[in-house]
Amino acid sequence: MTKGKYFNTHVRMKILPQIAFIIILAFSLLASSCGNKKLKVPNEYLNQDELVSLLVDIHLVDGILNRERTTRQIKEDSAYNYYAAILKEHQISRSVFDSTIHFYSQHPDDFAELYDDVLKKLSIMEGERREIIDQEKTDDYEEE
Repeated sequence: MTKGKYFNTHVRMKILPQIAFIIILAFSLLASSCGNKKLKVPNEYLNQDELVSLLVDIHLVDGILNRERTTRQIKEDSAYNYYAAILKEHQISRSVFDSTIHFYSQHPDDFAELYDDVLKKLSIMEGERREIIDQEKTDDYEEE
């Protein structure tokens, strides 16, 4: 092997890993900066925590209404009153709620993440409810 070929091969072997490292680092930084951007919510809309809390309550009422509808214990027009009560409890107007939903619908990835939080909270609540029911069944069984 000639001195020139050895030098070129030797330099390439030392530089290639460094170049590869720089490229991987650049792509990693680019990917992490794209994935970690938190949605900036303007002040006129509900922030993510407020909306998650509100949506959890709405879904709880949906469950109650669906159960009561199947047993015909509720009139269709009274559902509006339930939703209005939730908005009032959270001190949110219907227009703010509607505009917030519209805003988040323009950011579907962020909205999906937000709904993941809603589902997590509902799942935790369901688990806690099941634990209580199971404990009551155990207590009833022990009394017999």
